[in-house]
Amino acid sequence: MFTMEDWISLAKSSARLQGDLGKVHRWVRPEEVIIAPAVTLSNGQPRRPQHVCQHLVEAQELCDLLIHILTPYLVERGLHLDYELLRRAVRVHDFGEGVHAPLGRDMLLGQKIDGHDKAEYDYFVAYLADNSPGLIEWQQMMCRAFLLQFCLNGNALLPQEILTDLKSNKRMEALLFNAIERWGYFIYALEQYLCFSSPIFLLDVFGRNTSHYDSLAAELPGFAEEIWTAEVRAWRLNFLSQHGQ
Repeated sequence: MFTMEDWISLAKSSARLQGDLGKVHRWVRPEEVIIAPAVTLSNGQPRRPQHVCQHLVEAQELCDLLIHILTPYLVERGLHLDYELLRRAVRVHDFGEGVHAPLGRDMLLGQKIDGHDKAEYDYFVAYLADNSPGLIEWQQMMCRAFLLQFCLNGNALLPQEILTDLKSNKRMEALLFNAIERWGYFIYALEQYLCFSSPIFLLDVFGRNTSHYDSLAAELPGFAEEIWTAEVRAWRLNFLSQHGQ
């Protein structure tokens, strides 16, 4: 049973987490300057800034949408996913980004190493200890959800037994998580192109993620039919031709 002291601990830790995540801006390079309500890029182009709390709202919305769209294809293949695990994973997957609050931005993909992921995991574990003291089973369940994002690529610094179990038994959930995360990149980059006529982010997203979209289309039922469709792929080619790629 939660005591009053436990509720006080939860209130404090939750406030601290929200404060930290609100300080961590995404899509920001070291040379860029954050100027509300937009970020001025090195070439002077604006965009809508996005911190981690905002990203998590976007990710949860996209999670429910993709579950709705793809479930008929999964069921047709006899696949019944653990959507509770998936939704937990999406909700908490970037809670560990709070460790980067002093830096003011998350780590860019090209800069991120296993040690950064380990630091984020440790931050999340410490948060759970403060947020739900004594609820060991709950903490273990949430850590497992957090680790879903790493199970396909691996990380020698993270709990190997959990990663191995997730990779063996929750592979499709991990693929769907990957689809949600990577399609979220496209949605944000598309917004910057439509609102600010800035192609930079879409060029980066297509450069880094097209091969992943192709892999998801081959492995995740419904992804090719509903998301990485012929229409979207044709739009990408037209976009690249317009922007010198």
